[in-house]
Amino acid sequence: MRRGAGAAVASLVILGLVGAAAIFAPLLSPADPIKNDLLERLTPPMWSAGGSAAHPLGTDTLGRDVLAVSSTARGYRWSSASSP
Repeated sequence: MRRGAGAAVASLVILGLVGAAAIFAPLLSPADPIKNDLLERLTPPMWSAGGSAAHPLGTDTLGRDVLAVSSTARGYRWSSASSP
């Protein structure tokens, strides 16, 4: 093998994982990132006391799912769709 072949393979694996995350973004983060639920606001992550699997990373002050709001996979999806 040539000298840079390992780095090239690692780069392709990382790009493949990012592409898969972009394609499957709705499955990885099924909650609506815009929907507010003030009754569910400031829910802790599911591994903390009082957390639930409905919001694995908890909710913010507006009751939005943190995983859905901070999910960069949705951004990758829009970026890859708009690039030539």
